[in-house]
Amino acid sequence: MGITMGQAFQSNYVAKDDCPIIATIQSVGFAMVSGEDDGKERKVVIHSEQFPALSDGQHKALIVNKTNWMAMEDAYGQDSDGWIGKQIEVYNDPSIMYGGKRTGGVRVRVPQRAAPPRQAQGLSWPDAQARAAAAGISKDALVAALKAAGETGWNAVNGPVVLDRLIAAATASQGSSDFGTPPDDSIPF
Repeated sequence: MGITMGQAFQSNYVAKDDCPIIATIQSVGFAMVSGEDDGKERKVVIHSEQFPALSDGQHKALIVNKTNWMAMEDAYGQDSDGWIGKQIEVYNDPSIMYGGKRTGGVRVRVPQRAAPPRQAQGLSWPDAQARAAAAGISKDALVAALKAAGETGWNAVNGPVVLDRLIAAATASQGSSDFGTPPDDSIPF
């Protein structure tokens, strides 16, 4: 593969060619960034060790524009101090326009498959069925809930999250185990 524009014109800041990145926020602060007409602008930046490393061993920073700020605020609150230690997914959004052209650009969001609480990780399928049964939930109802969540089999990371939601719904509806029709038998549980 040849050289990309991002490789030819390297920057100290995360660019669309660096994406996707799952990163844990270490700090949020200000930096003076080259702006239009070779001037400097004060911008908010996020630092993380998961961002690409520069030749001097430092890591690139992520410039936070207003759209990305609002995404962070929606996910983690108005005060950027509350973002420290939280995970973000930095990705290339090809629909971003610049100068009247569709150029793509960097966006942030909460990772889609965030890890569940530690106690739920590694739960086996038989243990999940036992937990469901103890809550009055049938195997068929559990499989239906997993299928509705987009799972195609037991996943020890995402399955417990679905199970916890199902148990919470069962508790909220006073033990009702009517969670939809049983799934087809093509799902390999």
